[in-house]
Amino acid sequence: MDKLRKLYIDLPNWSKPIKTDDFLVAVGIKKSNSVYHVSESKPSSRKDKRLTRYHLKVYKSDLITALKRDNDQELIIIKWYSRNKKKH
Repeated sequence: MDKLRKLYIDLPNWSKPIKTDDFLVAVGIKKSNSVYHVSESKPSSRKDKRLTRYHLKVYKSDLITALKRDNDQELIIIKWYSRNKKKH
């Protein structure tokens, strides 16, 4: 059985909410190699009131499964924040 992973995503308030059974595709600089299937989604409001933070529990998936999703399941494209905090 796959390991349940936890992550969070900040989205603007006017975007569609992330629901259970949606798919996330993380696009990197070189390729899109991370696909996740949402198991649980809990929204929480932020201090600035323009963003909603979604605390997610996800399972690792693959792109073929995400492309064969049902019509009510969303495919959400995300980009990871850089881990390199130093500006050159």
